[in-house]
Amino acid sequence: MENTKVIFTGIRQVELQQDNIPAITDDQFLVRTEATLISTGTELTCLEANVDPDSAWFNDIKYPMNPGYSLVGKIVSVGKNVPADYVGKRVFLEKGHAAYHAVDAECNNSRFYPFVPDGVPSANATFSALGVVCMASVRVARIRPGEVCVVFGAGIVGQLLARLAKLAGAGTVMVTDVSDLRLDKLPKDPCFVPFNSAKGDPVEKIKELTGGRGADVVFETTAVASLIPQQLKCVAPGQVGRLIITSSPKKLSTVDFQFVSEAGITIIGAGNFAVHTPQESHDNRWTRRNDFGYILDMMAKGQLNLDGMVTHEFAAKDAIQAYDMLLADRTQAMGVILNWEE
Repeated sequence: MENTKVIFTGIRQVELQQDNIPAITDDQFLVRTEATLISTGTELTCLEANVDPDSAWFNDIKYPMNPGYSLVGKIVSVGKNVPADYVGKRVFLEKGHAAYHAVDAECNNSRFYPFVPDGVPSANATFSALGVVCMASVRVARIRPGEVCVVFGAGIVGQLLARLAKLAGAGTVMVTDVSDLRLDKLPKDPCFVPFNSAKGDPVEKIKELTGGRGADVVFETTAVASLIPQQLKCVAPGQVGRLIITSSPKKLSTVDFQFVSEAGITIIGAGNFAVHTPQESHDNRWTRRNDFGYILDMMAKGQLNLDGMVTHEFAAKDAIQAYDMLLADRTQAMGVILNWEE
């Protein structure tokens, strides 16, 4: 049997390549992939390489690469030092798109493999990593009950952030995007206010919703650096409003810091690895590992509603078609799943 992998071989070049199924050591187990989620933001940035040479992205894009970090699979064999009852369990892995992965059984707060609860479909569980990315933003935002939030971008991250902001206590969450398809995937709940920014000004809309005050929290998820000045104008002034940079913008941005200073706005970078504490403490137990557990637990309890989040599913053998579709127009897709069981 062969191990099929998705490989980016160059700019806008995707291949399916085969090599041997990895052999496991006594301290490892073998995972057979069931489903992977394409991260349309990170992966398409790596595939298109449309980044500024001066940006942090530039040195991270190297070919060939095995993209992806959102995989759910089943443990099919274990080494002699690994508990035998691991076989048959489903796990989430931050690994690339491939049919098989060998995994070290020993884990800690930086290297771990959450078990997927019974009742959570594998396709849904693939959203866990992006859920943890969003939790970093929610935690640094310190949303208070009744606050008004704006989410720029209604892709996967924006959708998850909107739902998690409500769970954290937000009274109103306006979500703005240029795609009606994406906006229509928001839960039909009076808390959520969809707004198509191709048809109007989001600054005027949030002022209208708040009686001219502006939003308590604005989340940037688009990675479009040119939107940041507009996002700042949505934030309530007076040392109350916060702009949370959830995304990794692909270009450099020009910010009028005189405006930021006079308005008393706080700008917070919410990088996933930077925000999550590496070790639990008395004051903060929220490591990435613990937030993975939290996200999966909310899925299992039905508190995190993912209805409609998957818009496309491809057999893994058709992965190239999936990327071609996204390169043509990513606004017409959201959650794109590769099914490795077909």
